Amino acid sequence: MRRTNFYTRPEILAAADDIAHSYPTARETGARFDFTTSERAPFVGLPAGGSYSPPGELLRFVTALREDGRLLDHATVELATSGKSVRRCPDGG
Repeated sequence: MRRTNFYTRPEILAAADDIAHSYPTARETGARFDFTTSERAPFVGLPAGGSYSPPGELLRFVTALREDGRLLDHATVELATSGKSVRRCPDGG
């Protein structure tokens, strides 16, 4: 992933379609919006999820992760990406 980086918000917006943007759903309206244009978006990415990548690099990463087994074995990928549920103890703890 050669172009993945912690870009500043102006760099992300100037890159137009060359950098993948996040489109979460607004709780109030249910509408999707470009998070990079939000006032809540940080000026520069943070270690907990603030890096940006070109879409092609994201596709290659997901392919290597899920299909090729080059990064992690299939059992580990399944464990990390499958749904989880919380089990309650019989005694309520």
